[in-house]
Amino acid sequence: MNLKKIGVVFAAGAVLAACQTDETDTGETEVDQIEETEDTNGEDLDTQEDEAALDEDPDEAVISDEDMAPVSDEDLDNAEAVDDLSQYEEFEQQDVFVPEDYDAYLVSEEGGRRIFVFTEDGEQVFKSIYVTPDNQLQIIDLVNDELLMNDPI
Repeated sequence: MNLKKIGVVFAAGAVLAACQTDETDTGETEVDQIEETEDTNGEDLDTQEDEAALDEDPDEAVISDEDMAPVSDEDLDNAEAVDDLSQYEEFEQQDVFVPEDYDAYLVSEEGGRRIFVFTEDGEQVFKSIYVTPDNQLQIIDLVNDELLMNDPI
């Protein structure tokens, strides 16, 4: 009889030990880990998107297609020819091109924006847009349709 009691106690101990290492907990843990990984990956994507948005220079102004385009012939005809660019601070601060090498025309100066067009042999070559409140200078190469400068000065 003692042998039966010892066997029952041993079997009960084995059952209790088996209950402490429940496989369903491990399964839930694996599922939790997978969900945490997915959450983390989702957070990583959100974080990467946030960082990408932050990588864009907050001082850099957005430039529109209209800004990238040459001015109309009518606007150029109505523009004021400027011989002395030394009175315009923005051209002293840039080193993208030499404004004195071109014919300069002040197309508009309103709403805090000063727009110049530079021509060579009648063809529009460069366009500058100076945003006075922000001291933001944009220089556009109209021949190659390329933004050369978009920086505060």
